[in-house]
Amino acid sequence: MTIHEEYDEIINGVSLTVSRIVDEALRPIANRLEIVEQRMAPAGSVRTEAPFTVGTPVEYETMVLLSEDDESLVEPTTGNADGSVRDLKRDILEAAVELFHQKGFEATGVQEIVDRAGCTKGALYHYFRSKDEVLFELRNEFISNLLRRGREIRDGNTTATESLRLIITELILRVKDQRAHMSVAFLETRIDFERQPRASRDRDELKEILADIIRKGQLNKEFRPEIDLSAAVAQIATCAWAAFHWLPEETALNVERVIAIFTDLALHGLSAPA
Repeated sequence: MTIHEEYDEIINGVSLTVSRIVDEALRPIANRLEIVEQRMAPAGSVRTEAPFTVGTPVEYETMVLLSEDDESLVEPTTGNADGSVRDLKRDILEAAVELFHQKGFEATGVQEIVDRAGCTKGALYHYFRSKDEVLFELRNEFISNLLRRGREIRDGNTTATESLRLIITELILRVKDQRAHMSVAFLETRIDFERQPRASRDRDELKEILADIIRKGQLNKEFRPEIDLSAAVAQIATCAWAAFHWLPEETALNVERVIAIFTDLALHGLSAPA
């Protein structure tokens, strides 16, 4: 055997040894990642891509689990030092909505969210598979509460005129009291209705609630019968949007006065002549 052949044999032997060592070292990590992926995926499905598309492509942050004792695999602690029960999921959502409102979704990192919430990444990933899921939980929660209130008003024992007054009041109060949540729900999610059927259903339900109230007003001769439903619905729905964009966060106007102005503008165009 020549010296070159001996050298090649030694190199090959070292390479095989190194490969075995690396495989053995990485196998536990690979096994843990596989377990976590199975835990995170919906039953009966295999997750192959991010669940949502938000604006431009987002870099997803992932967990690397090193042992059975990793905090991401267990229930997060929910107790406070004073013995009271802590709603950790709510703390995470409130921290996220503040940061998304202040900095924007893309500019906010998972570490910033957990730092503000006073928890760990493992606790966040116990409740949410990605930063996107935090965002869409906030959006769905805000819209669900708005729709619930809309149904209550529509189905209540009030005239159509009073129902619309209550709807506009609700929208303006959300601009005042939940500005950060509203910003995240409508600006940061940048809804793609083709990819997010729930968002499309929510939008359609809100439109139908408003349309039902206007139809009731037309039937009862409170509103003019020739009013175009689509245009009237758009006018009412944009009250909050207009207030959000045109009124500063610390407006000098009294909120009751703002509500009165928007209500008068909307109802003046709908009301049937006396």
